[in-house]
Amino acid sequence: MSMRRIKSARYWIVFGAAVVVAAAATAQEIDFKVTMSTPWLPAEENRVTHMKVALSGFDWQDARERTPANVAIVLDRSGSMEGEKIGYARDAAKIAVNLLDSRDIASVVVYSDTVSVLVPATRVTDRGYIRERIDAIYADGSTALFAGVSKGADEVMSSSTITV
Repeated sequence: MSMRRIKSARYWIVFGAAVVVAAAATAQEIDFKVTMSTPWLPAEENRVTHMKVALSGFDWQDARERTPANVAIVLDRSGSMEGEKIGYARDAAKIAVNLLDSRDIASVVVYSDTVSVLVPATRVTDRGYIRERIDAIYADGSTALFAGVSKGADEVMSSSTITV
């Protein structure tokens, strides 16, 4: 079997949970790293490979010095997320909510065949309500990834005029 580097390829990427963040100009850097499980694939064959997307942050010295965040939590709730996957996505989203405080703005967007805003961009004053909305998410339908991430970005932009 001949191996050669692929010049163009289609990748099916499945995200369990994605977070879209608008950061202030003075925010510290976040390291973004993407790696493939198989950098070389046979030409002219369909193969499955995995993409790892890693975000590495930094340690906060004092939480009071943290810049308020504007976060959209975007969850894939398509049928492929059924079972443990949707549970892990919900857990990750709730962990993210628990890290926010009343200075922050958050929204929750889900997508499958359609896109829904479960929690519109709002200050995080009631974490319990946001976690309840996340717990109600179930898997069903097909995947409209672009529409979901686009709506998450819209939510972040819609709340950028809220004064902190």
